[in-house]
Amino acid sequence: ICLLLLVALLIGAIAWNFDDLNALLKKFAAWANRDIVAGALVFIAIYGVGTVLFFPMSILTIAAGFVWGWLAVPLVIAGASVGMSLSFLVARYVLREWVQQRLSSNRKFAAVDKMVAVDGWTIVALLRLAPVVPFNVLNYALGVTGIRFSSYITASALCVAPGSVLFVYLGQAAASLDSIFSGSSGPGRATRIATLAVSGVV
Repeated sequence: ICLLLLVALLIGAIAWNFDDLNALLKKFAAWANRDIVAGALVFIAIYGVGTVLFFPMSILTIAAGFVWGWLAVPLVIAGASVGMSLSFLVARYVLREWVQQRLSSNRKFAAVDKMVAVDGWTIVALLRLAPVVPFNVLNYALGVTGIRFSSYITASALCVAPGSVLFVYLGQAAASLDSIFSGSSGPGRATRIATLAVSGVV
């Protein structure tokens, strides 16, 4: 029940405005500092759900860096892996026809589908490292290709690590959550630049 409430709060905050999301993240950070294990587990669950629902996870990754420091890196990768797995499986077994219809006229996707059949692991790794396709969209698109799930998730989990490390660094280097998002300090400006540079990675 607590997890569902936290997920609902996250959804509501994003639906309202950025200030509400910032406030929610600060409350979550305070609670996670008091109960590290529970906070980490809830973070992974929220990250997974957020990935499935197309939330901009870079914001949550930066916040995790502020709360846990470098320990946030494995937590982010774990949460991203949960989300990438769920998105892939939903696309393959639940929304396959709908996703295929949306991608049927896309020549780039047709080319990717053919290449994945030859060397799926390498193609997924390249797509993750070069953010040509947005992170959340790629999760669903690859679900309707012929790639094996094991190849998809191992390549994906490994190759989201660089972007995760960058965003976690920005979070752990900040003095506060406010300084991260305000843009009034070095970390804030760095956050904007990094987000533009690797927004498709996480």
